[in-house]
Amino acid sequence: MGVQSRQGGVLMQAKTSGIAHSCFAFITVFVSSSYGAESLLPSTPPMAKIGFTTTASAQVENRTNNAEISAHELDASANFASHEFSSVKLVFGAHYKFTRYNLDNLNADKDLYVIEVPIRFIRQFGKWNVITNVTPGIHSDFEEIDDDDFTVTGLLRASYQQSDETSWVVGVGVDRSFGDSQAYPVVGIRYAPDEHWRFDLIFPRLSINYALSSRTFFFWNVLPAGDKWDVEVDAIDKEFNVTTKAIRISIGAEINLSEHAWLRIEAGREVNRSIELVNDNGAAFDLSFEDVNFAGINILYRR
Repeated sequence: MGVQSRQGGVLMQAKTSGIAHSCFAFITVFVSSSYGAESLLPSTPPMAKIGFTTTASAQVENRTNNAEISAHELDASANFASHEFSSVKLVFGAHYKFTRYNLDNLNADKDLYVIEVPIRFIRQFGKWNVITNVTPGIHSDFEEIDDDDFTVTGLLRASYQQSDETSWVVGVGVDRSFGDSQAYPVVGIRYAPDEHWRFDLIFPRLSINYALSSRTFFFWNVLPAGDKWDVEVDAIDKEFNVTTKAIRISIGAEINLSEHAWLRIEAGREVNRSIELVNDNGAAFDLSFEDVNFAGINILYRR
């Protein structure tokens, strides 16, 4: 890449712009419970999606250099197989993400990839819906692959349908949403008071949705956007474990284009951004980053 170690750290700050998309299995599972029959909001996650996300240029905080970084991301995911065994439904999926990070003033860039295979087990009995999600994957620049590039994340979540309007949710997740791999609680309430509104107040991902009609709805989301990567910096022949942390806040809309196709547009800001870099010798240092705006567009398939 032709940059110094400090600039390599700058480069990785934009990775947070797409992290929320790299957890496809977890995002879909939080909205998979059924709602009241009168709701105008979609009752199931999309079967497939493809989208593009871009971030504005930003700098490292408290630095005097003029290096600015931006990111451009292509993201695609789909459920490609589903099987039912008595009371259990087994769903296989696939997720691919390509992101190019540009150091705008240094004529340098870095390509990173995510390939994941979400495996989801769903069991519903009575008013209970239990979902177990296991997602093996790889997060890599593919310059040199070792054990640090491979990941396995998981989620166990149970929801209880108290009424047509209210569901209670409890569970535990293990992934890199908060940076390094760690376990965290999943707890909250899903409340749909009428056909237009749905409140998914479930830690750690919160959303409010409003349906203008059965063909158009608006949303507001807050969620963690962290990850951990094993990255090669060619110019200095060094390998770094890079752990990113951020909170993503966004607003957007989904519009029904045809019987199965939806257009999703989204814009927002990532705040409280930071990164920790650990080199081969175990030396670590932290950087904080400017808040950054982002925008995205997706085509979704629902049935």
